[in-house]
Amino acid sequence: MSTTAFPPGPVSVAASLGGTKIAIGIVDRRCHATRVGESVKWREAFGLTHDREADGDRLVREIVRLMSSVLRCYRPEEVVRIGLAANGPVRYDVGGILRLGWPRRATATPFYNYPIMEGMGRMLRELCGEEYSDVAWSERVVVLHDAAAAVLGETGPGGVFAGCQDAAVVVIGTGIGLGVIENGRLYPGDDSLAEERMLASLGRRLVYVPDHTVEHGYRYEYRSIEWGETRVAIDGTRGETHFAERVAGPWLAERLVRELAHLDKTEHSLVTRAMGLSRVPPEHLEQLVLRRTFHEWRELEVRVLEGLTAAALANNPWAIERIRAVGTEIGRALLKFVEQFEDRPFTQRVALASTVAERLGLGVNDGLTGADLLMQCVNEAIRHRRGIDCQVVRSSNYDRELLAFAPAQS
Repeated sequence: MSTTAFPPGPVSVAASLGGTKIAIGIVDRRCHATRVGESVKWREAFGLTHDREADGDRLVREIVRLMSSVLRCYRPEEVVRIGLAANGPVRYDVGGILRLGWPRRATATPFYNYPIMEGMGRMLRELCGEEYSDVAWSERVVVLHDAAAAVLGETGPGGVFAGCQDAAVVVIGTGIGLGVIENGRLYPGDDSLAEERMLASLGRRLVYVPDHTVEHGYRYEYRSIEWGETRVAIDGTRGETHFAERVAGPWLAERLVRELAHLDKTEHSLVTRAMGLSRVPPEHLEQLVLRRTFHEWRELEVRVLEGLTAAALANNPWAIERIRAVGTEIGRALLKFVEQFEDRPFTQRVALASTVAERLGLGVNDGLTGADLLMQCVNEAIRHRRGIDCQVVRSSNYDRELLAFAPAQS
């Protein structure tokens, strides 16, 4: 993008760091986001892995380097904020230092106990010059958990809940996170209450429990988590599984491939052809199931999820039923979250965002009402319990995390 396309100041310059890509954008005072270039696949571009802690510092350097090409196009006084939305957790330690990947390692990025404000400030001074070295600049740098950024973006101008003071956004991507606004402020959860600890890690708080005495043969439970733990305890011998390992992108793709393998030869051929997978070597699909290293198989994961939607749009019965089943399961899980915080107004407005929510079943409608099939199944599962006042919507605001740093909200 040429500099002539950049909006005039004041602006914010922000980065959204996901498990696969980095997106850089400029947000102007009208709360309009301008993407800068293409999203960067950071593992391939920077030669980084998921496991090496030293990669955290290098990744921050590369993020700031990408930002620097934009920052040089503005006078320092025109930049209101420099923002980063990243896979968390993002929390202050006992010494008041903001750390990325604390008290547990980040799920999909190489951060653990990383002093993110110090790292961002150091890289800004090194890559952008002395004008970014004073104390005032450190106050303009804002780092948020990606789900927290998502809910700020969705309650700001142009968001699905624009102007709302209470709302929740469930981010279903490589994991499942939760961002909450209560009384117009970010709600991080109260560390003194066990049931609210690590509230953002919703995918590790909700537990799938096989139960053949209830409809669909399973139920969900919302469980407490101990401080510093990465997830609630489950009993694998009973078939219990975390919500994230049921419907987050990598695991959902794996489930679909497993279910495909159980189809008879004729139906398997019809479904894989409808999903656009007929030319994918069987051993590749087997690797998706066996290896669980979803970063290496991200493209295949996306093909599986997008293929399911394509097959459903072509009226393939198996694909339509799978979308129904996923929607119902998401709804039954979210019902437990809503019940846990039923007296809090943020449970009345919930948006689903990110990979699964934006792509799975998009355009697939109920044959009778014309409603979005996935969202219809989600809401029907929640309304199954009478007295629940909750409406879940699908978000397609791809710039939501960048908009969290809009100058108008500073």
